[in-house]
Amino acid sequence: MQSITHRLADQFRSVVGNFIPIDCSNSKFESDGFLTPKEFVDSGDYLILQFPNWFWRSASEEYIVRWLPQNKQYLHIDNVPCRKRLDSSKLCISKNCLDITSDSKGDEWILPTNENVEKLGNININDDVRYYDISVTYDKFFQTPRIWLFGYNKEGYPLSTEEMVEDIISDYATKTITLDPHPFTGILCVSIHPCNHSSLLKKMAKNHPPHLSIVILLKFITTVIPSIELDNTIDIDIKFDT
Repeated sequence: MQSITHRLADQFRSVVGNFIPIDCSNSKFESDGFLTPKEFVDSGDYLILQFPNWFWRSASEEYIVRWLPQNKQYLHIDNVPCRKRLDSSKLCISKNCLDITSDSKGDEWILPTNENVEKLGNININDDVRYYDISVTYDKFFQTPRIWLFGYNKEGYPLSTEEMVEDIISDYATKTITLDPHPFTGILCVSIHPCNHSSLLKKMAKNHPPHLSIVILLKFITTVIPSIELDNTIDIDIKFDT
């Protein structure tokens, strides 16, 4: 899930991202699946309108970024319950599923089949409930939202990396999940890396406006972390340009 190469590459992207010019008047959502900072904020405002448990957070002075409003640095939701432990051997990730991205390396983002919804109902539920704080940041290098998870047990003690990986479908835990410092707190969190997010957003861009980006992205993220009870019940008929 983690390597020195990844850590160095992420640090490089963070530095380079600080120097990428911002043109909020020129949307690249439809052409590239990119969001401007303004489109990110608009999408976050829409998320909060639909799901009031989400809220904007500011950041301490050392972490504030100038391309976002000071009171809207990132989105956050507290205490999302996770009552089930995944048995990924019972979950299917198949080439017959929806192929979200495809690159030269063959690292596709493929959604689990609908069978998983039924199989999750049979996964063991116990009293070892866990909770997750989830946040969404704007990744300036990739120009897309990025998802962050921080888990803790019912006594409030942080989960280990290994424990958090138990709540993630294993195929994704080895491909798109990384352990990185949160850009606005410095706390180590599990992150769903944004390298494929623009491909997903580009596929939806022909049929959906950019303010729906975060809501739709979270719908797909719940297939990666299906046992974390993140409310994504908004009724959106997701259509992709093919």
